[in-house]
Amino acid sequence: MVPILLGIGLFWSCSETGPEARAQQHYQQGVEYEAQDMPASAAREYEEAAAAGMMEAYYALGAVYGKEEQHERAIGAYRALLRQWPEEERAHEGLADQYLAVGRAAEAGALYEALLAAGEPWEGLWGRLGDARLVAGDAEGAAEAYQKMLKVVPDSARVRYSLAQLWAEQGQPREAIAGYRQLVENPAWADAAGQRLADLLLEVGEVMEAEQLLRDLLERQPEARSALWSLGGLLFRAERYSESLVCFERLQALDQEDYRVYFLLAKLYGRTGREAEGLEALAAYERGRRTAQVHERMEEEIEGLLRNILK
Repeated sequence: MVPILLGIGLFWSCSETGPEARAQQHYQQGVEYEAQDMPASAAREYEEAAAAGMMEAYYALGAVYGKEEQHERAIGAYRALLRQWPEEERAHEGLADQYLAVGRAAEAGALYEALLAAGEPWEGLWGRLGDARLVAGDAEGAAEAYQKMLKVVPDSARVRYSLAQLWAEQGQPREAIAGYRQLVENPAWADAAGQRLADLLLEVGEVMEAEQLLRDLLERQPEARSALWSLGGLLFRAERYSESLVCFERLQALDQEDYRVYFLLAKLYGRTGREAEGLEALAAYERGRRTAQVHERMEEEIEGLLRNILK
């Protein structure tokens, strides 16, 4: 059935042989291939349509290559489009997005800034400019762009999360806490923001709120390892050893290869009167630590060999 569907439009009248008609034929075939989840075939048809001078085919080509993470090819498509239509602002935006995807943050940032300076109203540009500046190492500029984005679109959870994360990394926990607090009621961001908020609250000594956040998170995701580590550590420091033990036993059940868990288990078994289990856990920790050290040495030796080979 699929070949029949894809064949629609393949047989055109002999009179439709001009460049525009051929471009439209290839473009429509590309659209049909995309609908059938055949991106390579779609790209081939869009290439033909673009070669025949169809602007929209360049856009489609950039989009399909970007979606398939063939970013350099997407960059080529947008640059080819701009050579013919240099004023196409959508193409500048697409090119900037692809530059950012491959880490060419300075070039992406320059394009976003030019678009914003030209008065482009696209809401997402300030957020993407923030991303570009952050990748380029300009934390202050990134924060400025994120804040401008939130003035325009205060409900942008992605940008609010990025800004809170940036503040935390820059040693501004109170600002980060305020940002994460605005996200914990958002179902799409509650878990990620809740974990980071809880860790920051622990840093500033707000233990009760942190504990409640972690317990809420574990109700939703009982196997969330970061939350188990954070809650287990909180309870251990509070000398609530039996409760802490529950967290670390759960972690051990989730990953028996994580030797660090056995060290905490050894401590907790000892403090809850289970000395024999504590000794077993300590032995497991020592075995795991030695194995990890051997693996680390092997990785270092392999990296050394590779460096010598590539000299």
